[in-house]
Amino acid sequence: MAWAATADDGGGELARIDEGIQRVMLRNEARAVETEIKFAGYLDQQKRSVEKLKAAEAVAIPEWLDYGVISGLSREMRETLERVRPQTIGQASRLPGVTPAAVSLVHVSIRIQAGKIRAEKGQTGERAADGARRPALEAGISEPGAAAFIG
Repeated sequence: MAWAATADDGGGELARIDEGIQRVMLRNEARAVETEIKFAGYLDQQKRSVEKLKAAEAVAIPEWLDYGVISGLSREMRETLERVRPQTIGQASRLPGVTPAAVSLVHVSIRIQAGKIRAEKGQTGERAADGARRPALEAGISEPGAAAFIG
C-alpha cells in the first residue's frame, strides 16, 4: 500500500506525510497573511464607506426639499419620492425602484438647496460679529434635518 505506513518502514512514511502537511499549512498561513496585508487598504476604505453610509442613513430629508429640481432623477423616481416623502436618506434608499445613485443625488441636493435657501436669506454661515454661529432657526430654516446643513 503506497498511502499507508507499513511496520517495516519505521514510521518514515508518516514523518514525511506530517512534514508535508506542516509545509502546506505554513504556506496557507503565509498566503493568508500576505492577502491581509495586500488588501488592508481596501478593507479600511470599505470600513470608511460603511461608516459614511450609516451616517447618511440618519440624515433627515427636509420638508422643503424640491425633488423637481434635482437633475438626474428619473420621472418615476421623482414621483415616488414626492408621493412617499421619506423622512430620512435611509428610508429613501429602501423604497422599491429608488436606486443608490438617486439616493446620492437626493443627499447632495439637500446640501445644495440648503445653501440656496441660506443665500436667499442672506445667511452665509459665517460667524456673527460676536463670534457666535447663527443657528438654523435664525436663518429661517426650521425643517427637521436642515440644521445639519447650515453653517
